[in-house]
Amino acid sequence: MNHLYDWNDEYFDRTSNLADWPLDLPGFVSTSLCLLIVLTILIVMMPVVVPSSGYSLSCPKKAKRFRSISVSIDVEFPEHIEKAPVYYRKAGCGWERQQRLILSNDRSRTMSTNYVEKYRNLVDSEIMQSKTKGLAMLRRKPDVFPFQSLPDDCKRHVFSFLNAKERGVAAQVCMDWSDKIRSPSLWNIIDFTAFPLCETCPERGRECNMLCYAAYKSRTKKFFRYLTELHPTIHQFRCAYDIGDHRDGWLDLIQGLFRAARCQDLQVIELNWKETPIKPLSFKMESATWTTSDYNDLMFNHRHRQRLFVKFFDFLVAAAPRVTKLVLPFDWSDRSLRALGRLKKLCILELQQYFWLQGLEQKSLTQLFQVVPQLKHLVLEVWTPNGHGLQAYSIESDRLEHLDVSQSRGFQLERVRLPKLKVLRVSRHMFSGPLANLEVLSLPCLYQILCEGAPGLHQLNDHVLRPDWKQNIYEELDLILQNTCSCLSHKSV
Repeated sequence: MNHLYDWNDEYFDRTSNLADWPLDLPGFVSTSLCLLIVLTILIVMMPVVVPSSGYSLSCPKKAKRFRSISVSIDVEFPEHIEKAPVYYRKAGCGWERQQRLILSNDRSRTMSTNYVEKYRNLVDSEIMQSKTKGLAMLRRKPDVFPFQSLPDDCKRHVFSFLNAKERGVAAQVCMDWSDKIRSPSLWNIIDFTAFPLCETCPERGRECNMLCYAAYKSRTKKFFRYLTELHPTIHQFRCAYDIGDHRDGWLDLIQGLFRAARCQDLQVIELNWKETPIKPLSFKMESATWTTSDYNDLMFNHRHRQRLFVKFFDFLVAAAPRVTKLVLPFDWSDRSLRALGRLKKLCILELQQYFWLQGLEQKSLTQLFQVVPQLKHLVLEVWTPNGHGLQAYSIESDRLEHLDVSQSRGFQLERVRLPKLKVLRVSRHMFSGPLANLEVLSLPCLYQILCEGAPGLHQLNDHVLRPDWKQNIYEELDLILQNTCSCLSHKSV
């Protein structure tokens, strides 16, 4: 404890010495003033942080105000974000990185005017650049059509303009296109007649053979199975295949497709069931003569094919009762005529010739217009074997507007009652050839038949009639009658 007492004694000794100091009042005043001036200068030069007005601690988004001598600016960003915004993190030097850290940790900092203006210009330039790029993207035309951005209905509508081959290629692009092409509504028009037998042989300048036909059958049968799995909604159907050829099996494929498809809205059917035109000919020249057995085989095949058609036609009419246009070879049997009567909306009918030795009776033609009274367009192709070369027929209908018998053989109009007929196409094709004796036939003139039974006729073959064609026969009309009428007056000219 002695050292403590020694220290106190020394302190009191020094204090007592102060009283002995001389009192210099002017020096003391001048010294105090100098110190006061120095303190004032230091206080003025030091930065002062003043809180912004309206500042609230409860506000989720706080504003930091940076003040300098010449400018004041607010920079806002959320309190919970420790890092400064992007435009404060782009500086490269160490001092600027230090300033960013200070800015993110402390709410009140003083920044120089040049520093604030630098980052303000940087933000404005980035905003203007982004706006400029956005406007350029809006004004620029796309180089590639944005097909994938279209709705599904629009995609299907685009695919509907492709044919079957093009759709097959498009289905291999991606799964999305494949799913869209498998839509049942997309396959509403099925046309097998548009399929080529072979594409390589014609390009190489050679004829197709049975190997090409075998490859064609393989492709076509795969397409039949593809359509059967889709259950399409068919509106139009066209094909030309021999239903009597059991080796090819076309009948089973067609029936399977109609069973699987939705045929209630089927309106157009063009079916050539008597032959396969695309099939190449392959003759086996076993004998150069035509024997009786060959003829018997030919007749058997025709009758067998006809029996298959009768059953198939009943099935077809039951599956598609709303058909409006029908084109097919016709056998003119009573069962087939009754099946035609179940097509209540049939307006266009084209009946082709099935067998050249098959005749047509008047009662069958009359029954046709009785079972299909709504018929407006009729095309007949019949070959009527007759000893005289021609056979006369009568036609009566209240709604028929278009009649075409120009492809018939041995067919001659005897009387017509067609008040609404507008277009008539006729020709003079004798079944027995030009050596037939027409003197034994008393056929009326075609001009008299049309004047009495078709007063509203507007066109005869390709010639448009004059308004006064019923009053007199002018030169052009007389020339047409000489080529079409089978009466003795026009035939002898």
